[in-house]
Amino acid sequence: MDYTSVSGAQNFEQTDFYPELNLSSTPSTSLWSHLLEYVRMVALFTRLYYENRLIAAQNFLLSCKLQGWALVFFSLKVQIFFTRLAYGRPVSECWPKG
Repeated sequence: MDYTSVSGAQNFEQTDFYPELNLSSTPSTSLWSHLLEYVRMVALFTRLYYENRLIAAQNFLLSCKLQGWALVFFSLKVQIFFTRLAYGRPVSECWPKG
């Protein structure tokens, strides 16, 4: 049976379906440039990821310091309250405003 006479038959004589890919045994300069660009992008994303992690760690430490300062200011407000109370001011006026 002749397969070329069947409707919808494909011609398998063409072996290079994508000639623009140029899949030869030695990579072309374009392939090397794409590979180099890919490696640079991976290096960039890796560096950005680690810088992001560093910023997150710094943010966590600064948040802890801020919570520490909030605790210090609250303790100062309590000291002001008890000092004013000890000097005879009414309780409604002892707590610092603001």
